[in-house]
Amino acid sequence: MQHREESFLRASGQCLSRLHEMVREADYCVMLTDAQGVTIDYRVDKDRRHDFKRAGLYLGSCWSESEEGTCGVATVLLDGQPITVHRIDHFRAAFTTLTCSASPIFGLHDELLGVLDASAVRSPDDRESQRLVNHIVRQSALLIEDAYFLNAVADCWILLAHRNRH
Repeated sequence: MQHREESFLRASGQCLSRLHEMVREADYCVMLTDAQGVTIDYRVDKDRRHDFKRAGLYLGSCWSESEEGTCGVATVLLDGQPITVHRIDHFRAAFTTLTCSASPIFGLHDELLGVLDASAVRSPDDRESQRLVNHIVRQSALLIEDAYFLNAVADCWILLAHRNRH
């Protein structure tokens, strides 16, 4: 279990930083949770850390359904599907200014390794404003899955095939 989490963190590190670079100007933090919803890594601008921590977004915070009710991470943990939970979709009144887009990350045998989440403390009213962030989070989660896979099978030969021969 410890080895799997270390491999998961190693596979996600660069991707987490790249995702944060893409969304930081819009005032987002990026979190990676384990399969229980506990934040095991995150990225946030230093000068914004206090505001995000006050909103519950920090290393070690737990975003499971039993801890926080409906939120992005908890919903992904239950359904295994990417989602945006926007403002009043959140269960707790304290989170109704938040918006978050979250996506599952699966391992070699389709086991849930964790959840990738991008959250903003304040966001526009319109849910559609989150469409691009949701897409970027989903793509980033797939990149982490690929990196985890390649790290896990590093001692094997890998044949990559693509339909396009050009």
